[in-house]
Amino acid sequence: MINRIRDLHSFLFLFVLHPLSFVFALSFVLCPSSLLFAQDLAITGGRVVTVTKGIIENGTVIVRGGTIAAIGQGIPVPAGVKVIDARGLLVYPGMIDPNTTVGLVEVPADRMTDDTEERTKTNTAAVETAWAIASDSEVIPVTRVNGITTVMTSPGTGNPIDGLTAIINLNGRVVDEMLVKAPAGLVFSINNSARRAGGAPPGTRPGIVAMIRQELYDAQEYIDKKTKAEQPAAPKKGEKAPEKKTPPAVDLNKDALGKVLKGEIPAIFFCREVQEIRAALHIADEFKLKAVLLGADEADPLLDEIKSRNIPILFDATYRAPSDRQPYDYYFRMAGRLEKAGVTFAFTTSTAHQVRNLPYIAAQSVAYGLSPETALRAVTITTANILGVADRLGSLEAGKVANIVVWDGDPLQIRSHVKHLIIAGKEVPLDTRQTWLRDRYQKY
Repeated sequence: MINRIRDLHSFLFLFVLHPLSFVFALSFVLCPSSLLFAQDLAITGGRVVTVTKGIIENGTVIVRGGTIAAIGQGIPVPAGVKVIDARGLLVYPGMIDPNTTVGLVEVPADRMTDDTEERTKTNTAAVETAWAIASDSEVIPVTRVNGITTVMTSPGTGNPIDGLTAIINLNGRVVDEMLVKAPAGLVFSINNSARRAGGAPPGTRPGIVAMIRQELYDAQEYIDKKTKAEQPAAPKKGEKAPEKKTPPAVDLNKDALGKVLKGEIPAIFFCREVQEIRAALHIADEFKLKAVLLGADEADPLLDEIKSRNIPILFDATYRAPSDRQPYDYYFRMAGRLEKAGVTFAFTTSTAHQVRNLPYIAAQSVAYGLSPETALRAVTITTANILGVADRLGSLEAGKVANIVVWDGDPLQIRSHVKHLIIAGKEVPLDTRQTWLRDRYQKY
């Protein structure tokens, strides 16, 4: 806020001093950030881990216009571009967390800084997280300096039908500059978190399932009526054109559910216990949905069914405490079991403030049986595939968005540090509120 006031004073001074200067400065501020901060970069001499196309020793990555223009060995560096010397360092794609509340939660104890869980209704399908993401959240810099450059921000899991998600890159002055895809999915919750207290429906898991199914059937009928009104069938030869039908009144919740029914976005089912997972699979089959399971902690008995349906899992339970009937390492080994069963999965934190620990969640699973290659993919290209953005994110390839992180060691090792951070082709500073506080008080 102080910086914004200072900027306003500067503009007023310019206006008084010289009106033409004011006009020039204002046009500079209002022009797109891609013009303000576009950088042509060359990262040279590093060990480039592309994730999808092997490792390039002593590689070069050329960035132009926010995308990777060229990548390989011996690529000439264009004149005039900024060169980042990565000799002795490792170059990786930015990591992706596919289920977070980044930008929606600042201080969890203060409800006024928490834009999750719109619990005024049981069906809030039309709620879009993109409308509330705070681009200046202090959580964002702390997250990205540990190599996470992209997240999917979700509305929470407190309703049977929660709302629409948004995928964002973690750099930008306003949300429009950060958006990668919105809406990116619709969250449903079959978990106990969606139960209503005090006798209000739905109060049980069967009630939650019944309510979701009914809402989907109602949305299907709404979409059918809307389609027939907008695109009436052509009359047969010799018949009069049918009377134009009046479309149904706009229903934003049904429109949002229609995106799922038409396969435009995935249905993301939050479910933990076996019976919840079974219900999610049943609903996905019944409505032929493009489904993703979120959580799926106790999926072991159903892994063959999940694999046969090619349904991916966003696994967030690595550090979840096991029950009395489970061994202490049940969740530590879960990712390894998913890999062995051939189930597609990605790691997620399902938080705001802990997203920075995403690489260590993957590392914990490696220590308990998961292959390092699968772990890396489960925070990069596999995640991008599940979210439908693998054409732009998740690996280092020519033509993809330049989300690049230069490390001094393996990113899954806690002793490794980010040395350079590039998001959408722009080099991002590594300072955060935490580093500012450290620098401020370390001399005392």
